[in-house]
Amino acid sequence: MKYAILSNGMQMPIEELLLNDDDLATCVGKSKKQVQKFLREMEKDPVGQQYISHFSRRSTNLPAFKAWIFYRENQKYKAKKEPFKFKIGDNIC
Repeated sequence: MKYAILSNGMQMPIEELLLNDDDLATCVGKSKKQVQKFLREMEKDPVGQQYISHFSRRSTNLPAFKAWIFYRENQKYKAKKEPFKFKIGDNIC
């Protein structure tokens, strides 16, 4: 299991890591506007919205977001799109 080290020194499993839009943009290497566009699309999907929390600000599960980007790229030019499937602990690629 991989761990992320937070700014306060705590270790947290990556599967449980929730990040805001700015931190997602940094981790994924895309601009904040692109990340926000992807998150709006992810919120419309019934499976994708399970991994987005609106407790105080919008927070998103990092592995689920990476899987969403991978899914979106694979389904981009297909006539019949497959539904998005993801479970915590699944390999992305």
